[in-house]
Amino acid sequence: MKKNFHSLTAVIVFFILILAIFTRWIGYNNPHNYTFDEGLYAQLGLQLKENSLNYTSQPVYEYCTSRGQSLPDYLNMPLFKHPPAYCYLISLFYSILNPSYLSAFLVSLIFGIITIIVTYKIGVQFFNKNAALLASLFIALDPIHWLCSEKIWMSTTLTAFIWMALFFLMRAIIDNNYRHFIWAGLATGAAILTKYPGFIIFPIAFTYVFLYNRKLFKSKYFWLWPAISLLMFSPWMVWNYNIYKSQFFTQMITAQGELKGNFYQIFAIIGLAILLILAIVIFLKLYKKRIRYSPVHFSLSKKAVTILISLGLIAFFSRPYMIRGLINVFNIRYIPLAGWKMAMFKQEPWDFYIRRLIELSPFYLISIFGIFFLNKTKSKVLPLFVAIFWIMLVFILHGNFQCRYILPAVPAFLIISAYTITWIFKKTSQFYNKNQIVYIIFSLILVAILAYSFTKTIIIDLQLALPNNVCYF
Repeated sequence: MKKNFHSLTAVIVFFILILAIFTRWIGYNNPHNYTFDEGLYAQLGLQLKENSLNYTSQPVYEYCTSRGQSLPDYLNMPLFKHPPAYCYLISLFYSILNPSYLSAFLVSLIFGIITIIVTYKIGVQFFNKNAALLASLFIALDPIHWLCSEKIWMSTTLTAFIWMALFFLMRAIIDNNYRHFIWAGLATGAAILTKYPGFIIFPIAFTYVFLYNRKLFKSKYFWLWPAISLLMFSPWMVWNYNIYKSQFFTQMITAQGELKGNFYQIFAIIGLAILLILAIVIFLKLYKKRIRYSPVHFSLSKKAVTILISLGLIAFFSRPYMIRGLINVFNIRYIPLAGWKMAMFKQEPWDFYIRRLIELSPFYLISIFGIFFLNKTKSKVLPLFVAIFWIMLVFILHGNFQCRYILPAVPAFLIISAYTITWIFKKTSQFYNKNQIVYIIFSLILVAILAYSFTKTIIIDLQLALPNNVCYF
């Protein structure tokens, strides 16, 4: 019986992956315009295939400006602003297949599929198979993941490496197995060599260790992880130093010039956050010494915490901006704005991503309530909460609102959504022997919610993801 169950699970996972490949393949092959970034990455991959050190966007800059196109100055630098791992992967596929947009697209597709597999592995290891299968299906149908997987963008590659790193770190932290720290170091190194936001792994992991098991800070195996990843990143720093000399670090973190939200902010935020965490650690150690003999202890009951969280959610979603978002969630015909106009979301408020997520798929609304109501203390969902917090914080402060930037948060959101749904179904099943009428009513409500969520998500997929003809969404 157990063997049959494993076989059925494998078949379901296989069909989810086939569904993801098939839908993204159709989307890519639909007639569509290529974004500027796609053409640039494809060209850089071609240059690296011919010369492994020719990693500059100057030829593209000169070609476009000679035809009257206005481009930012950072494209005229002798070294392209992003680390080179993604473009090297494109050049590798060019060598294996042939130089074409299709070969470059396959990098995004494959790493998008890897993200689904890693999501499933996290679901199985830390939750249950039902949640893992549901989360995998959610990502296969998710509009953000679908769109990013059919574009020649770095998003799916970065996301895959981030979650591979976090998966191994979660295993290492819980199992205290040094081999997992080594694999985490390799995956982290690959992430930060793909794009600078890969550094977000560090505050996520340090925060999780601080909350879950502070003793790991004293483990030599724990420090293998950052040592390996930074060692992998060092050739890129040497390359920058050879080009820019003493100005290499400034060039690396201010490469976007005057564009709003340059990555200097991200480095600064992460650096300050790490300092803040260290300050909190020191403060708590000193504070514990002072309160050790204090007879007064303050605590809130679970009921009081639930009431406070509920009031906070009501206050947040009662704002006019979020009310419009909620109305859009329950309007089956509403399709979120998307298009080609640069900086089309420039004037949106700080909570743009939260509203946009729930508009793109109701499963995000389920995950938001799951975030606030699932047990967080020493919980298996803790690393997902921490990952969402840091990714959303950094890209909200980044300010250049585009949903492809927050793709790394999508697996965490959708795993929580899937786990919340399975948790609710489990709680509902307890009514089966106590009150079958209540059980039937609750079950019908949950099935209706799921049916609507799937329908709404698929409608948006058919309007935005399948045509594959938008840049900003």
